[in-house]
Amino acid sequence: VEVTKVAIDNSTPEAQHQVDALAGATITSRGVENLLKFWLSDKGYGPYLAHLRHERS
Repeated sequence: VEVTKVAIDNSTPEAQHQVDALAGATITSRGVENLLKFWLSDKGYGPYLAHLRHERS
């Protein structure tokens, strides 16, 4: 994988291994968002965090 700052020339063989920086950042931010949603949900640490909030109030 190669991160580039210029437009990718899709006619080159290397194009399949290149990601422009903006698309790469979007993919990363979506991954982080999904990670947080999962681990803060009922499938992750959500119930534990709710319990801690309840104890402190």
